[in-house]
Amino acid sequence: MAETLQPSSGRIWPYLSTRWSLRLLFSVLAAALLIAVAAIGYYQLRLHDEWHHIEANQRHHVQLQREQLADDMRNFAYMFVFMRNQLGGHLLDVNRKGRDVLKQDMLAFISSSDFYDQIRFIDLSGMEVVRVDYNHGHPAIVPDDQLQYKGDRYYFTEMMGLNSGSIYISPLDLNIEHGSVELPYKPTVRFAMALFDANGMRRGGLVLNVLAESMLARFRDTMIDTPASSMLLNRDGYWLHHPDREREWGQSVQERSGESMAISNPQRWQQINRDQRGQFVDHGEGGSGEYLVTFDSVRPLGTMPHMHGLRVHIAHDGPQWKVVSLYPVAALKGQMQELRNRVVLVAVLALILVSSFLVIIFRDRDREDRFRRALHIRTRAMDEATGGIVICDAAQAHIPAIYCNHAFERMSGYGREEVLGHNCGELLLGEKSDPEIARAMRHAVAEGYAYRGVQRNYRADGVMFWDEVSIAPVHDLSGTLTHYIAYHQDVSERMQADARQIRLLADVKKLSRSLLTIRDRERQDMAHTLHDDIGQLTTALQVHVELAAMAARDGDHVREEAVISELGILVRQLMQSVRNSLQGLRADPVEGTGLAEQLQQLCSRWQRTGLDVQLCLYDWAWSDVDELPRAMQRHIYHFMQEALSNVVRHAAATRVNIELEHSGSMLHIRVRDNGCGFNDESVKKGMGLISLRERIEAMGGRWLLDSKSGGGTIVGGAIPLADADAGG
Repeated sequence: MAETLQPSSGRIWPYLSTRWSLRLLFSVLAAALLIAVAAIGYYQLRLHDEWHHIEANQRHHVQLQREQLADDMRNFAYMFVFMRNQLGGHLLDVNRKGRDVLKQDMLAFISSSDFYDQIRFIDLSGMEVVRVDYNHGHPAIVPDDQLQYKGDRYYFTEMMGLNSGSIYISPLDLNIEHGSVELPYKPTVRFAMALFDANGMRRGGLVLNVLAESMLARFRDTMIDTPASSMLLNRDGYWLHHPDREREWGQSVQERSGESMAISNPQRWQQINRDQRGQFVDHGEGGSGEYLVTFDSVRPLGTMPHMHGLRVHIAHDGPQWKVVSLYPVAALKGQMQELRNRVVLVAVLALILVSSFLVIIFRDRDREDRFRRALHIRTRAMDEATGGIVICDAAQAHIPAIYCNHAFERMSGYGREEVLGHNCGELLLGEKSDPEIARAMRHAVAEGYAYRGVQRNYRADGVMFWDEVSIAPVHDLSGTLTHYIAYHQDVSERMQADARQIRLLADVKKLSRSLLTIRDRERQDMAHTLHDDIGQLTTALQVHVELAAMAARDGDHVREEAVISELGILVRQLMQSVRNSLQGLRADPVEGTGLAEQLQQLCSRWQRTGLDVQLCLYDWAWSDVDELPRAMQRHIYHFMQEALSNVVRHAAATRVNIELEHSGSMLHIRVRDNGCGFNDESVKKGMGLISLRERIEAMGGRWLLDSKSGGGTIVGGAIPLADADAGG
């Protein structure tokens, strides 16, 4: 089978089946999940690496700032010691000449660098003895009358408490002149040393004011090209440096006393102030945002070695300054946005690529599965088909059968082993087979075109049957004839049915002739009506009109009135005759009204002729009559109309009962008169009674006729309501 039947070319179905579509959907979802996990993992890994890089970078920046501050402070301390050594014994000379030399030496020292703002020699009372100012690049010796009292300043007190050989370093704050903060602001660090004479007696102190602005400028410059904010705080949490310059020097400027990290962000300051150095993520207060906080402590001169027997003394215990860097986490998210976009793009492209690959794979698998199932279905369909199917090999000379289904085995009586390898067209031929049809079939096969015909074939047991054979050629992709498919159908019953149909057609023709006879009778009845009733009434009208005219000419008014009265009667009779004729010709007398009303009107019309007509209902209501199907209502009305007409014409009756009785699923209708009746069988076969019977049978009913001479007549029938409903 597999070697003989070739798959058809092209796609069997253009789309995936539901089963393979669901598999594809789940596979794409699984691939999407794996790609998403890989993309998220890669992104998180890169984010983690970038975060660690930022942490290390921030620690490095803070360390650089701390070292830069420490280096600057060490340089200032070295220069201060160098200046003290250079001034030497002039510091303690009390004569005028010695003081002048001291002033000139101090002036030369301050002129050598723009880092120094003031050099002062202060006596034990706190009064400046000698002072030299940098004076914004124009160094000058301050006159004696402008010297100030500094005994109330904290650094004087701290200096006077030092032992010989100790250096005092003040906090970084703003310079104060004459009791007020000097404007513009001048950040200052003071180096001080107590002076002793040869006997070890305290004689005063030397103070060097260092301008810290340049140091702070270098501190700021180390944090360029970074989104981080660099800050420098003193031990109380006040900003010595802040990106917003308006928040600096809260410890010195009264108006900025609230500008302190210890006040604005106490949790952050508490964690910074608790440790020497560290790094943590601050989630912010009041929605200020997340920051990576990196901090380190600066102890000025804390690592400075001893110089010439001097030792360093810091103004307060513990760290003096805090270097703080705030790196906004949002900046990292912004930096990672490009990477995130690339990762998403790569993930989407990967998903599209994988999805396309899966679509191709699943489409091929689905196509293969569909073809396999289609081939199986086709084979099963041929096996289970009700008609016989035979496939023959056109490549062989005698065109043998290579397949036949079960229906062909049942129809022919031959087993599959008996059929395969034989020419079925010859196998089924018999004594009464039509040779012309056999030759036409062989010619069609030889020429390679389709054929259809009906042949007398014979089963294996010799029984003849009518076989309708359809032969179709099958070509491969190159157009070469490879097989024939023959469809065999046992049409014996159809042939018999055709014969019966011919007989029925003859019966129909006979019935048509009967209908033509009935139509001719209706025409004759109409002609009779026009001649006997309307014609005679019209003639009478003409005669009475002439009589009325003659009476009018003669002036005989009495005769004229009598003739006119008779004319009125004749006109009414003519109108009634025309109305009766039209009523008989109506196509649907119950259209627009119910059967009950039409029957009542029919009875009323005949009652006006003097006939006693009664309409009787048994176990039936007027509303039930109107619920009958419209077709049944029309048949009943015409039946009653024709029956009453027959009574008037032939029965010589004075009373007629129209009866409708409901009994179970049957409706009984009867027209009963007290006329003359009849016994003659020829009368029972008259056209009037035949028409009534046909109407009863048209409704699926049983005909009723009961009459005897002198005993009246009953016509009617029993009609099944169920059949009537189906027919309506």
